Amino acid sequence: MRRENIVCAIIVSLIIICILAGCYPENFISSDVEGEKMAKDLLGYLSEDDADGLKSMFCDRAKESPELDRQIEEALIFFEGAVITEDPHILVSSGAAMDRGRMTWIDISASIDGIRTDEDKTFDIGFNAYLLCVKEKDIVGISVVYITNKNGEIYTIGEYIEKASVRDD
Repeated sequence: MRRENIVCAIIVSLIIICILAGCYPENFISSDVEGEKMAKDLLGYLSEDDADGLKSMFCDRAKESPELDRQIEEALIFFEGAVITEDPHILVSSGAAMDRGRMTWIDISASIDGIRTDEDKTFDIGFNAYLLCVKEKDIVGISVVYITNKNGEIYTIGEYIEKASVRDD
């Protein structure tokens, strides 16, 4: 009798594992992983003075702004030097919504603190981005970047974009 209970428990466990494995979405987006990747890419583009690379990270709606190219060029001047911080402190927070079991939007806010450059400058960087937005695909990507130097001066690239409806997904 005891052996039958153990075998039954194992079979039920295997069935549950198989069912749950089927629920794992194929297009799963980890906001932490994506946010860290975006932060490291952003640092690389700033460090290399790569205006085109930096612009490629912005969402299509932000790219429509006639000011974006100028803001990027000025930010590359404001951010003096190449990054020498080997392991920057990156913090990512996120929000998301689902509808009938499907993700409808994911947004992140990220900060990169204590970035040192070879010009003996220190910066903190923050940015906002949508990783997914089913109803407004043109806002997927970074909308705004804030670069702050150690004197508290802030340079902003882009502007914060909020999706049309945060609650009605």
